[in-house]
Amino acid sequence: MDALDKKIIKEQITILNNKQQTLHHVMANQLKILNIIIAHIDKLEKVTGYNTQLLFNITTRINSKIAKQDLKKEMDEYFLTLNAIITDILQEIVLSNLTFDEKTS
Repeated sequence: MDALDKKIIKEQITILNNKQQTLHHVMANQLKILNIIIAHIDKLEKVTGYNTQLLFNITTRINSKIAKQDLKKEMDEYFLTLNAIITDILQEIVLSNLTFDEKTS
């Protein structure tokens, strides 16, 4: 092995060391990026959970209001029907009283 061979081997070792350092640096940065992504995903999961709960609460309140409106409409219909029945009964009473008064006169 002569001096030229030693020089070439030394240069190749230096290049390999530089490549290894570069690879180590790249991998370290990729790990940092992965950790940041994991942190963002965790935060996103929390925000999504919170928003899901908000949507559930809003949907529940909307369904409750719709049910109350449906109940109110149903009660209004019952009262209208009841009012019509009472009106018919009162008219029958008035007519029967008039008829009774005419017969007794």
